[in-house]
Amino acid sequence: MLELAKSFSVSKVFSDGMVLQRGEKIKVWGWAEPSEEAKYIEVEFGGLKAYGKVRQGKWCAEFDEVFCACAVPQSMNIYGDGCYETFDDLLIGDVFLCMGQSNIRYSVADIRRNAPDGYSGKEFCPSEDDLIRLYRCSIHDADDNNIYPVRGTDEVVEDVRFARGWQYPTEGGDDFSAIGYYTAFMIDQMTHDIPIGLIEIDADGQGLCAFYPNDYADENNLDTPNGNIFESIFLGGEVTPTRFVYNQFIAPFVNYPICSMIWYQGESDCHPDNASTYAVRFKGLIENYRRKWGMDFPVYMVELSSCYDKPEDYEDVWAFIDFSAVRCEMGKIPNILDKVYITASSDLWLDRNFWNSLHPYCKWGQAKRLSETILAVQYGIGDVEYALAPQMTEVFYNGNDATVRFKYKAGGLTSVDSSDIKGFEILVNGEWTAPDRINVLDDDDVIINADFEIMGVRYNAHIENSFTDEVNLSNGEGIPAIAFVDMK
Repeated sequence: MLELAKSFSVSKVFSDGMVLQRGEKIKVWGWAEPSEEAKYIEVEFGGLKAYGKVRQGKWCAEFDEVFCACAVPQSMNIYGDGCYETFDDLLIGDVFLCMGQSNIRYSVADIRRNAPDGYSGKEFCPSEDDLIRLYRCSIHDADDNNIYPVRGTDEVVEDVRFARGWQYPTEGGDDFSAIGYYTAFMIDQMTHDIPIGLIEIDADGQGLCAFYPNDYADENNLDTPNGNIFESIFLGGEVTPTRFVYNQFIAPFVNYPICSMIWYQGESDCHPDNASTYAVRFKGLIENYRRKWGMDFPVYMVELSSCYDKPEDYEDVWAFIDFSAVRCEMGKIPNILDKVYITASSDLWLDRNFWNSLHPYCKWGQAKRLSETILAVQYGIGDVEYALAPQMTEVFYNGNDATVRFKYKAGGLTSVDSSDIKGFEILVNGEWTAPDRINVLDDDDVIINADFEIMGVRYNAHIENSFTDEVNLSNGEGIPAIAFVDMK
């Protein structure tokens, strides 16, 4: 008979009301005093038991069986010798990890405050009737002068800090990521009986470097030590601490199975050195995450929207960053990393008079595209060919000609407004310029001709481009093509 520990603690990842990932082996973990070494903690859930042995102050119990989706609330009991902990109202379904910078943090309440009357999502209120549960982790919950660990060190935090625990939509929905919650809500409307758990990890103003794990940064020389702080450049060349979003906020969730990741980030990687390497660095980052989770989960990326500079006669605060180079670089990612899907944004944000187009209030439209893509890819509801935007797959160069091939054409590429194709540029003689001719547009290819040798092609490469004013390529469903850049 196993000897049970007389005391233990459980990770703050767990709480009442949580959603556990269906179809994956569930792990429950925590800590115990040195005196409990080699003793066990018993976890009981769904009529099954698992045991975790205390080793060097830690324990982890893993169930041998996997669980199917269940919308009927259940309890999990965790036992020691004369002590126990119980979590109630647990559901089994799909867990999404929503990560990024301030546009992930942009909340349901922010939409209500900022969107004009009649705008989609303006009147949306969190409901107590749906099967959605929320867990929010924000770097702002740790923003004070006494933060520990200091940002930029290589110290990895084992448990969630500043934890709110799992919340019901009526508790935490207003303060939760609008794009994350809207996406879950739309999926829930179609699946009905599969609970959804959302874990939000937001980091205002942070570049990709803040999301690096230690091993990924070290192996690829992606940052520079300054004393005990690791740093890198971002934005216009400023120096920023790296690693801390992963080390202090993401790492505690690595043992918690998820079904997929929603990613909305990149605005702070606008420095040329970061923009030009974003696709390669993101590929390595996600491959690292997948190894850590032991799961080949899909990633759903939100294309960065247009961002408009302030009018000449405007004198108040105006938020603007030119991250167009990052947006184009992101278009490469599905071609170098499996199971990545980008949802289009170029037709969703057209308000040139809003002071904060760095944080557009078009989250409902972005969530609609995300939900339709996720439903098609993971739930078999709809057709991914018709849910996604045209995505460049390869460019063939032949002297003065370039042929651009796409997928997700949904019946054929078209100029959505029936005018000449707009938005392509070519690299000739070291400069980006408009093509001399776009001679052929058929169901498969865009064929570009020039009077000089073409060394590169890009599309939707200017931050203030709007569909259909400056860019107008779409598929048969009218969904605009994703921005991209390709070099010979």
